[in-house]
Amino acid sequence: MTNREKANQIVTEAIQAQNMMLSEDMQISLDPSTHLTGDSGVLDSLGFVTFIVNLEEQASTLFSIDISVSDAAVMDDMDKYFETIGNLTEYITNLIDKVS
Repeated sequence: MTNREKANQIVTEAIQAQNMMLSEDMQISLDPSTHLTGDSGVLDSLGFVTFIVNLEEQASTLFSIDISVSDAAVMDDMDKYFETIGNLTEYITNLIDKVS
């Protein structure tokens, strides 16, 4: 499995975990263009924090990878990394590349 495939699985599992807590009309689409943050984002501040925890837990549970997706530099430019599912998957891929 490539690091990109691992990242995709981590993001997918985290979204599915998040969706379990949301009503059906608030479910997050798995489409790479889905906006997570920003004006058109589907996550509010509490949802975003929960999602970050889910991402890190999924990386650890699925692949025994310890990553931190919320360091200060990333949070300063959050939209770059978290705006869409596609951006996030790319960011997670890069994190996995660094620890592999």
